[in-house]
Amino acid sequence: MDNDKNVRQVRGTEVHVLARLLAQAFEQQPVHQWVLPTEAERRRVSHRVFGIAIRRTLDDGLALTTQSLEGVALWLPPYAPRTRFPRDLLFGLEALYLLRTRFLRSLRANRAMARASPRQPYWYLLAIGTDPRVQGRGIASRLMASVLSRCDAEGTPAYLETASKSNVAFYEARDFAISSEFSITAEGPCVWSMCRQPHPQVGASNAAIGHVAPNQTDGASVDADSEPPPFSQRALRSRGLWSIAVVMVGAVLLARWLQSTGGIAGMRAHYGNSVAFVAVLMQALLSLSPVPSQIVAIPTAVVFGFWLGATLLWTGWLLAAFVQYALARYTAKELDFEQILKRLPRRIRELPAHHPAFLILTRWFPAGYHVVNTVAGAYEVPLFRHAWCAAVSIVPRAVFLSAVANGLASAWW
Repeated sequence: MDNDKNVRQVRGTEVHVLARLLAQAFEQQPVHQWVLPTEAERRRVSHRVFGIAIRRTLDDGLALTTQSLEGVALWLPPYAPRTRFPRDLLFGLEALYLLRTRFLRSLRANRAMARASPRQPYWYLLAIGTDPRVQGRGIASRLMASVLSRCDAEGTPAYLETASKSNVAFYEARDFAISSEFSITAEGPCVWSMCRQPHPQVGASNAAIGHVAPNQTDGASVDADSEPPPFSQRALRSRGLWSIAVVMVGAVLLARWLQSTGGIAGMRAHYGNSVAFVAVLMQALLSLSPVPSQIVAIPTAVVFGFWLGATLLWTGWLLAAFVQYALARYTAKELDFEQILKRLPRRIRELPAHHPAFLILTRWFPAGYHVVNTVAGAYEVPLFRHAWCAAVSIVPRAVFLSAVANGLASAWW
């Protein structure tokens, strides 16, 4: 088949949107309803679980979508590693946190499907779904076509499971055949496993078939005219980066002005306790720049005492976390942020940016505060998750610095 320029690899910034699309597509699927029996559970959990599946597929296989994000297909290749540590451990912990008492049901379903899978190597269609508004327009067929052509070229079978009888006919029309039929439990839903044998091709090559390569993020083929401009040009045109630069310059000027006014203590003598709001804004602005925010945080803790000081420090750092998250999210739409992350060590790349452990613990390392806020924004971590993780992780820092500042002040004076 010819290359389909409308089909491309999913980008990291699109995971959240496509996870919700899959959750909507699987809402009425029997296995999905068996694992999560209530509508409230599915509404709360489904899109997050599918987010885990998409992120794992981005690491090991092909997560394909269309230019308009009308559908998504998750393919795992025969050579995909079964486990990766510590990534899979963190994914498992995140799934346990999300599914809670339903986690065992999920494991039981996965084990039943694993027992029915073929022994020979195969391309595995983990999940496929389309926007209900465009169903019937061939989106799913296009998301499958390039990988099925690759299967034919490589001589590799394709395999999937479905619990929907209506889907069986859809897959049979694409040369899949039922290989087995099983139930997860005596009362559980019926599942059909289906396998497609490769079609023999004469004189075909990967280039002629135009399969989508795992590291090809901009479509099945890339025209010379459609290549993005160099990173330096995109950076110079980025409003997000210019906003960050303005914030940093403003922070430096603010630090110099603060020194000339006698600091927080001098301002409080003139303006009273209302200067607490100014202290929070100053600390937030400095936290967004290379200027150490401690030049405001320590005097704030000393002037306002331990508890109020710790509260003000916590508020300032939390406000900065929101601003940095928003700037990163905006800038990621202008820059190819994934290319930057690919230069980091493998162990860092494999840490799931959406996991609460990453969002909380990484902040306690040097420069981790800025790293977490930036990565969370670039990968569109849900705002609520970013907010509560930031709120929790900042508490020890605020309490510790306030205690040290007041302790030193008491010993000195």
